[in-house]
Amino acid sequence: LEEMREVAVKIHQLDPRWSDAKKENYTKHVSREYEIHRGVRHPRIVSLFDVFEIDTNSFATVLECCEGTDLDTILKQNKFLPERDARAYL
Repeated sequence: LEEMREVAVKIHQLDPRWSDAKKENYTKHVSREYEIHRGVRHPRIVSLFDVFEIDTNSFATVLECCEGTDLDTILKQNKFLPERDARAYL
């Protein structure tokens, strides 16, 4: 909000049917991923700006908003990519 830039917000929800142990394991995994991702700076990796809790069963990650078509859409349209084209996504 301070920088007035467009971002992508991903909502993560814990399944209420999960056991407490599974919820705790998921939360620990996401926390580790967050700490790793937050420190990574690379032109080909989406930046993670923030994580915040929405309620006891959901939280949000605030990510860099990227322009253009995503890899999933490209693969669905083309079925495969030649190696020379795939290198651009790595």
